[in-house]
Amino acid sequence: MSDNQPFNDEISLLFEEREILLHHYPYQWEQLLLRYIGEGDLPMIERLLHQFNPNEIKTARLSDDELRQAQYFAVILTYAASRVAIQAGMFEAEALNRADAFIYLIDKQTSSQAVLGMVGEAIIGWAKSVREMKSHKQVSPAVRACQEYMYKNLHSRISLGELAKVSGFSVPYLSARFKKEVGENISTYLMRLKIKAAQEMLLNTKHITKDIGFYLNFSSQSYFIRCFKRLTGVTPQEFRKKWGSKNLGT
Repeated sequence: MSDNQPFNDEISLLFEEREILLHHYPYQWEQLLLRYIGEGDLPMIERLLHQFNPNEIKTARLSDDELRQAQYFAVILTYAASRVAIQAGMFEAEALNRADAFIYLIDKQTSSQAVLGMVGEAIIGWAKSVREMKSHKQVSPAVRACQEYMYKNLHSRISLGELAKVSGFSVPYLSARFKKEVGENISTYLMRLKIKAAQEMLLNTKHITKDIGFYLNFSSQSYFIRCFKRLTGVTPQEFRKKWGSKNLGT
């Protein structure tokens, strides 16, 4: 039996199910998709999406409006994907924020085709994130607790003393252990988290650069811009101009 036989058998069953399910997209298709997201299995997700074009899937009739119907489908699948990602190890706040940002974007769309196309892109994005996360070296529960605390409090000033309390270690021991397990010191890791959050806000909101820097607790706009460019190679405005216009519809 070939390595692809189990997958092919599952797909065959799904094709049969598609012929008889007239009002709901196949449950088995959804479960396969979510399983592959949780595994970060991008090739299998791409094959599954290829087999099932979103425009061909019959979803439950939740609205007489075609656009709203597609948006409901996207919301349901997005939150299901976020739960799978959390179970796979993604920070809860990160997964839910990502889901909320995606829902904000689809709410701005004006056609069902655009929404369904974004669903496919989002699914691949979830899988890539989970795969990247799984590829990183696993850290101890204490260090992971610190990482999650930083992510949840990016808008605040985070001190080493606070992180030491979260971990249960002394500041010197935590600093040494964090660098050993993560591969970089706490301040560098925190800065990368802040810049990543800034990128997401630039892509998914219309907040001005000054407000984003203020929200992420940078001491000044010039310092925010300098840190952003040091890590990304471009300024926040250049980043938004290059990557943000499509998502924001501007």
